[in-house]
Amino acid sequence: MTRQEKINAEFQRQIDMQNARIDKIDVKLDAFIEEMRQKDNQRAAEMSEIRASLQNIQLSGRNLNIVTLIGIAAMVVAILLK
Repeated sequence: MTRQEKINAEFQRQIDMQNARIDKIDVKLDAFIEEMRQKDNQRAAEMSEIRASLQNIQLSGRNLNIVTLIGIAAMVVAILLK
């Protein structure tokens, strides 16, 4: 093997090592991105549940107000009819 061939072989070995490192980093980045997507989807689902829960609480509060007003009106009517 000539000196130039040895140099070329060494460079090729270094290039192969760098490519292997890049491939490992690429796999790790893909896994990280997928994990972030899953967490984002999970947060979106949780927010949807929270919104639905708040809407139910709002409806319950509205119904409670209506029932209270009807109860007060019934007491006023009962007092006036006496």
